Amino acid sequence: MSNVDACTLSVLLGNYFPCLIFYQKNNIENLDIFNHVRKINNQWTLDLAAMSRSKSFARLFHEDFLAVWDENEAIKKNGNADVIRFFVDSENGKFLCEFSKLKNADLVNIGKGDISEMFLEELNYDDSKPVWEDWDFSKLVYHKPSNIYKAFAYYAHKKYTLSGFGLVKLCNENDESTKASTTDRLLLEGSKSLDEMVRQQIPETTDFRITRMAAFFELEQEVLESVPTGGSIYTPTEAEVFIKQLKGRITNFLYTKKFEAEGGVEDWEETLDPAERANVRNHMNKIGQYIDNEEDYSKYRTVKQTGTYREKVKLLNELIRKPSIHEPYTRSERDVIEGLSRKLSPSVSLDKQLKDGETGESFSLIDTISEKNNIPVEDRLSWAVYFENVFKHQFNEAGMKKFLECIPEHFDRYPFEEDDSGNVKMSKYSEKMFFPLYCSAAGITEDRVMWKPFLVKIRLVVDSINKSRKDLRSVL
Repeated sequence: MSNVDACTLSVLLGNYFPCLIFYQKNNIENLDIFNHVRKINNQWTLDLAAMSRSKSFARLFHEDFLAVWDENEAIKKNGNADVIRFFVDSENGKFLCEFSKLKNADLVNIGKGDISEMFLEELNYDDSKPVWEDWDFSKLVYHKPSNIYKAFAYYAHKKYTLSGFGLVKLCNENDESTKASTTDRLLLEGSKSLDEMVRQQIPETTDFRITRMAAFFELEQEVLESVPTGGSIYTPTEAEVFIKQLKGRITNFLYTKKFEAEGGVEDWEETLDPAERANVRNHMNKIGQYIDNEEDYSKYRTVKQTGTYREKVKLLNELIRKPSIHEPYTRSERDVIEGLSRKLSPSVSLDKQLKDGETGESFSLIDTISEKNNIPVEDRLSWAVYFENVFKHQFNEAGMKKFLECIPEHFDRYPFEEDDSGNVKMSKYSEKMFFPLYCSAAGITEDRVMWKPFLVKIRLVVDSINKSRKDLRSVL
């Protein structure tokens, strides 16, 4: 065992494995890593060759480590001799080389290290991780790899295959922007192409219910990661070959009896009638064409294939607020989605006691709302007067207090609109979002019967505010 001190050992490990923790600070005795520290030419170094053969550390090394490792090249590329990053980059180079052989690959601008960086980022590689713990690759790939290099191989094969689909799609469409296409654009177009291929080639999937669709999605992703018979992991799979692979795996899956009896939905899902569920499905089909980045589309595909109705409605509600998606949707379409979102949102009392996950302290929604008020005190007080005057018969003292404390937060998120005359008004959307707060504070059920009386009163409040503003302007 070497006599290297802890500080020197930390520097060594930080150079070769900067994102791994090899020992706990209070326990650095009898560690395997000491067996691999050598002093050569009066300098401490790690015997990487011995480590690569060690049972404790072998999984940190690529199987071709001894033949490929070039410490000087690693330092030149990354500023340190990061063993893992060097081999992930090296593997990525092989994938990129094969992708460059595809027809029209020279037309696109796929970054040299884009896919490897995506992989490391999604893996949270830069977060310090104890070497004795296994990495969790389940969010990146559906196969179960034994080490990081095999995980990257599955991941990269899937990503370069999707990029190939995207390349073909753009070229077939004679898209003028093909030459400027980045990796993100290729992946986005590739995912859209994949969805279209599956719809056309395996139309039975469009009728799948959630349970079967979730299982099919996992199968689809696994096939994307897989290598066709006689193929190479580094070569992107062509679309025709992929569909053939998928059909070969899906035959029994489509007709197996275990899915015939699938059924049962969560109670909250029962609140959507058949027409509303059809509406959700239609909007999920429509919205995909407007998504303009790979990250959103990846999330969209996952939720569309495996998500519950609640998750789908939540995602729709998020997406229609994005500038690129908001415009193609009419006000009535957005109102429908927002209405479905409110219907599937659990009703929570404003003073229900919740617990902070980190501190364990109790708090209520009304506490949270109050803490976020960023509106000047004088505005809050003046608004409170108008709301209190109009709604004074709807609440007891405690209910009115809750109601008034909701107001600043609401108008911070959904501010008044002002016309050319200086009068303010609430948008229809703001009125609809304010209604659940009113019902909760009043302790009443959110009911259509209550909507019109609420609307009359809220507009009386706005009229009062405008009258006050007009009077103030006349004085000034």
